[in-house]
Amino acid sequence: MANPLPTAVVESPLTGHEENTAQTQSQEAGTAQLAWLAETAQKSEPDQFKYVLLMRFALLNLVGFGLLGVSYMNGLVAMVLVSDQTHLSTTIFVIFFDRTWILCTKSVADES
Repeated sequence: MANPLPTAVVESPLTGHEENTAQTQSQEAGTAQLAWLAETAQKSEPDQFKYVLLMRFALLNLVGFGLLGVSYMNGLVAMVLVSDQTHLSTTIFVIFFDRTWILCTKSVADES
């Protein structure tokens, strides 16, 4: 079966030395951008983003517990607990909640 789309070979308008010059200019522009980024990062205040990680941690956990609350209100959590005869899901929840609490208290204490 023949290819219905026509294919064309496009040659670079730059040849030889001109290609190398264009590539070198592109690399120099990228280096200049990285240098600007490094200089800007050094000028920024170190305490500017002090609580970003803590806020991300809190937001993620609030969303997770919110979804858990919605599932509980819809009866999905009860369905899981009733059908789990080994109590493995309860154990996983307790371990998750315990580790979350430990990390939360540790990160708040570190940021204070």
